[in-house]
Amino acid sequence: MAVALICVASISACGSDRSPTNSADVAPASEFPHTTVWSADPGVDLFGRGAELIRATAEATAYTHTGGPEFTYPGYIDAIRDISRDRSSISSWIVNQTPDYDNRFTWFRNIVDFSESSDSVSAIVCDYLVHEKPSKFDSSVVLDGSVRIVLENTAEFAGSSGIVDTDVGGHDPRAQRPPSWNVFGNWKIVEEKSIPGNAISQGCVDWWKQEFPTFTVDTQGSRALISPPGYVMPTMPMAVQFPEWIGPSLGVA
Repeated sequence: MAVALICVASISACGSDRSPTNSADVAPASEFPHTTVWSADPGVDLFGRGAELIRATAEATAYTHTGGPEFTYPGYIDAIRDISRDRSSISSWIVNQTPDYDNRFTWFRNIVDFSESSDSVSAIVCDYLVHEKPSKFDSSVVLDGSVRIVLENTAEFAGSSGIVDTDVGGHDPRAQRPPSWNVFGNWKIVEEKSIPGNAISQGCVDWWKQEFPTFTVDTQGSRALISPPGYVMPTMPMAVQFPEWIGPSLGVA
């Protein structure tokens, strides 16, 4: 999975502007060494069942790769089982290792090309990272991280989404990370693959350009964006997760 290591002046989540660098709410040092801050295309309900499944899939894959099955989300291993043997899939990154607690960062993710029905949900997730510590490398910043995720429902009902996180910048004391309940329910992950640079969605390009207007399209045949000469990567404290996993609603299947 290719991800960019950069900072952002402001993030738009569910139509609300937030500035992580100015937020008083930062994650305590004892937490898992990265959090995720989500946003989505206009018209996508970030708290709806479909987007919740996309969020859970992306986060669970990252947790499992970073810390191994001990840190995975409940239900993830079963949901991913049918494609776990596909070596071209991100889902094959199930390893046993200790998280690097000295490398803390915020993972910004945006949902584009979203489609949802009672028996399937699909989306492309674009991303970039913002680290707490300066990079040790003096090189251009490339925005090219995007993944296509598809889930299918194996039951009659889609299940209900969890409790809505109404505080964009704050921490809910009920929140759990990872969640204690099986967010996936009867849904199975049938596709989860990185998108090559020459096939990056226009939705991702538009989002990156919005956040980084000085970046330009790579001239090597890729649709990735690249930083201008002399760009210095900013840093920020690890932000509070958004949305947080506060708890299940009645009827989660």
